[in-house]
Amino acid sequence: MTGDPHAISMQAVALLVVVVVPWLLLETWRSRRHEQALRAAGAIEPPDDVYAWMRIVYPGMFAAMTAEGALGPPACATLGDSAIKWA
Repeated sequence: MTGDPHAISMQAVALLVVVVVPWLLLETWRSRRHEQALRAAGAIEPPDDVYAWMRIVYPGMFAAMTAEGALGPPACATLGDSAIKWA
C-alpha cells in the first residue's frame, strides 16, 4: 500500500466521528430521558455516586481514542507510558 500512512489514520478518525458520535448523542438523549423519568418517579442519587464523573470520563475515552488515531502509535505510546508512570 502506498501513500501517506497518516492519511489512513485520518480516514479512521473520520470514520470514528461519522459512526460513533451519532450513537453517543443518541445514547445521551435516551439517558437523559430515562434519568428524568426516574427522578419524576422519586429516584435519588446516593451521596457518593460516580455518575457525575462517568458523564465526563466516558465521552473523554472516545476523545482519547480519536486522538490516538490522529497522533499515531509512537506519540500515543509515549503519552500512555507517561500516564501509567505517573499514575
